[in-house]
Amino acid sequence: MSIRTTVLCAAVMVAVTGIAASLLPKDAGAVQRGEGTTSGLVFATPKDQAGGEAVPADVQADVAFAGSLSRVFRHASQNIEPSVIHIQTARRVYRNVRDRFGRVVRQEETLPAGVGSGVIVTADGFALTNHHVVQGADEIVVTLADGRTVSAERVGSDPGTDLAVLRLDASDLTPARIADSDALQVGDWVVAVGSPFGLDHTVTAGIVSAKGRSGLTPRQATRQRIDRFEEFIQTDAAINPGNSGGPLVNLHGELVGINSMIASSDGGGSVGIGFAIPSAIATSVFENIRETGQLEQGFLGVSDLVNTTDVAADTGQELPVGVYVQTVIDDGPADVAGIRPGDIITAINGRRTENFNRLRNLVGLTRPGTPITLEVVRDGRILELEAEVTGSDQLRALAYREQHQAERRALEEVMDRAQTVETLGVQGSTIDQSVPLLFPGMPGEGVLVIDVDPETPASALNITKGDVILGVNGREVRTVEQLISVMEKADLNAGVRVEYVSGGRRQSAVVRLRS
Repeated sequence: MSIRTTVLCAAVMVAVTGIAASLLPKDAGAVQRGEGTTSGLVFATPKDQAGGEAVPADVQADVAFAGSLSRVFRHASQNIEPSVIHIQTARRVYRNVRDRFGRVVRQEETLPAGVGSGVIVTADGFALTNHHVVQGADEIVVTLADGRTVSAERVGSDPGTDLAVLRLDASDLTPARIADSDALQVGDWVVAVGSPFGLDHTVTAGIVSAKGRSGLTPRQATRQRIDRFEEFIQTDAAINPGNSGGPLVNLHGELVGINSMIASSDGGGSVGIGFAIPSAIATSVFENIRETGQLEQGFLGVSDLVNTTDVAADTGQELPVGVYVQTVIDDGPADVAGIRPGDIITAINGRRTENFNRLRNLVGLTRPGTPITLEVVRDGRILELEAEVTGSDQLRALAYREQHQAERRALEEVMDRAQTVETLGVQGSTIDQSVPLLFPGMPGEGVLVIDVDPETPASALNITKGDVILGVNGREVRTVEQLISVMEKADLNAGVRVEYVSGGRRQSAVVRLRS
């Protein structure tokens, strides 16, 4: 550009600036009065915003109330904003390419995998997000509220709760304050913050639509038999793809949930039905994963649990709201604590157990070895019992021992009622529901052989203890009484065909009976 052209352009800019300046009010840059200007623009003044004489008093009051609500939302947003993080993940892929010499070489490439949100929960850099946000990621990069971009390490992740714990490589962090999600009520205002469609630090507001939602397991989790822990907060605050892992907060800006999923008819954006993981669950999982790198489930050693609301509906009884215990595993935590079949568990550590799902979550998300206090109702009396939650390995050993003992007791009862079949040379007992499964493929009907006399037709057939006799001469035998009756009517000289199962294999052979 020539000097002449430059000077000409500068002159034009000066002229345009002068014309624009002439169009502005004389006190441009200050708050303008409510009257019109030479340009036709009308600027509001604090007096106008306060209502002035022309605005009715009731409208002024309504506007003031709305303004106070705006200040509350602003307060909540400002409190949580420093703790919100924008997450970007990447995956490394490898492919074979040819170099300039024609040789096949393996080339590594890093590709973007997805975006999500998270929330800082400790000053030393730990953060919470969703499992599905960082699942399969080889690299995790986090953008903080102050604009810093830092790397993050995945400490641990659990698909059953859809929660993951990250460790940020950063200092001077502001952790979120965490509130008790149990204190939330349906109808309370909540604020969701995150990165919907990659738009970081987006704030939306709504109310708590429902609590304790469950049964929302994704199809892939069902196929993989993931043990899900669900107790979602439902909200109509707009939650969209990219919000996952971000905070749901109350009007104080305190964390009450981790945004997790939405209901959408077409797989797209929000339709006013979003779900967040309660902070009570998120903190339990965080503490567990932070210590061990994974979620170690706790077990109480009770089974065959029924909601008392269902029992009351079936029987007409007035029962306290809780979970009815039908079976207690011997020497398990519940048994040691003194829980008995027929007890009703109404609370754990002061948190109400309104139903089986709630009880399961409270126990399952407690780290093994942790003591808990159980509130139990027995015969109308309220008891407080202390138990120590156990892990799956210990419980499995106890359950196996109890099953073995139960089978042994059942077999002893079967042996006690055995009858002798003289002509065949066996002692047998009718198979019914009380008879334990002794081997894979054991028939559910027939006569279980308890003992075999030596040098008898049965011993000649190599029939042994535990075999099952199914029939004689083509006639089905279901009870020991039928077997005795058939054998008494058999032709003792012609021989008898006996059908039986031995070692899981069905066999048939003819034997000559002794007289």
